[in-house]
Amino acid sequence: MNKSTLKHSVDTHANTLSNVNEDNHIIDPEIGIYAISDGMGGAGLGTLASQLAITLLPQFLHATSLGTETTWPFEKKEGLSLEQNFLRMVFLQIHAKIIDRAKHEEHLGEMGCSLISAMVFENKVIVMSIGNCRAYVYQKNHLIQLTEDRSLAYYKKWLPLKPEHNLALNFLGKDAPLDIDSTSEKITKSGDLFILLSSGIMSSLSNDQILEIVQKNSSNINSLSKNFISLSSQKNPHVDHTALILTI
Repeated sequence: MNKSTLKHSVDTHANTLSNVNEDNHIIDPEIGIYAISDGMGGAGLGTLASQLAITLLPQFLHATSLGTETTWPFEKKEGLSLEQNFLRMVFLQIHAKIIDRAKHEEHLGEMGCSLISAMVFENKVIVMSIGNCRAYVYQKNHLIQLTEDRSLAYYKKWLPLKPEHNLALNFLGKDAPLDIDSTSEKITKSGDLFILLSSGIMSSLSNDQILEIVQKNSSNINSLSKNFISLSSQKNPHVDHTALILTI
């Protein structure tokens, strides 16, 4: 797979209460990483944690490689592929840095963010998530959910999802032992659409609405990301919304 030929689209919209968008994203075709960070915490702390995560992600990826696993700062987890362990290791490094920043600057208190990413390898995409964002793949007219939310609403099975219930129970920066909530390894085929959505969209649109948007706009990824933002922000203007689309 030629990473330089992959197409992507991303759109984001800040909430109307503060007009400060705690969502951040990165698109780095060189290393094949596509990600959304979704901040949480008051007084701008969510924004800071989200910015840290999305800044550190490519830095750590550039600084190491699959072939140097003997020097990784964390042990590999049994049951995960080498590529999944590679991305997991980077997530754990980001987590440690956010905690360290908060501890050394006491006025910051606890801060954190959700992080969801898709990393492209030669013939596969590794999707990894911590928190309450979500990823899907659209293949052959079927929408497949790739990640599970670690949120209060998802745990309680509260549907339809309400923003006040969509609280992340696990996140980068949480002062506790961390494990990755969800990871998926997909062998890619031409035409696959990978869809990353922030928690604001997840708390605004149902699965049926998401499927309908994808079916109507799958041939135009720019239109797809814009429609996600347009419809979800109309449903709930008080939260941040980010949609990132990657097509193989």
